[in-house]
Amino acid sequence: MEIKNVILLAEDDESHFILETIALRKAGINDDIIRFSDGNEVLNFFMNSDNFSKENIKYILLMDVKLPKFDGIEIMKKLKSNIEFKNTPFFFNFCMPNGRKYQIIQRIRL
Repeated sequence: MEIKNVILLAEDDESHFILETIALRKAGINDDIIRFSDGNEVLNFFMNSDNFSKENIKYILLMDVKLPKFDGIEIMKKLKSNIEFKNTPFFFNFCMPNGRKYQIIQRIRL
């Protein structure tokens, strides 16, 4: 059985979502993309067990750090604390001044 990758793209800014999708496609990544516009949508998706009943799907989460309702770091910590999602790959994307990036990287390490 072939494994299918699905990219879960959490981005509240429409223009950033479009740019990220274009960049993925230009890099030759043609996997399905599911978009979330806030942190609550991400958590609801993960908590819905029907989404994870298919063993042939591998989810990859590409997430903005600054999302409404729950930020990316809060989501990562909640999901990583759940044994079912502990091995889900997370990637953060953010556009902000370097000093702020350093603060966020420090929060991720905690």
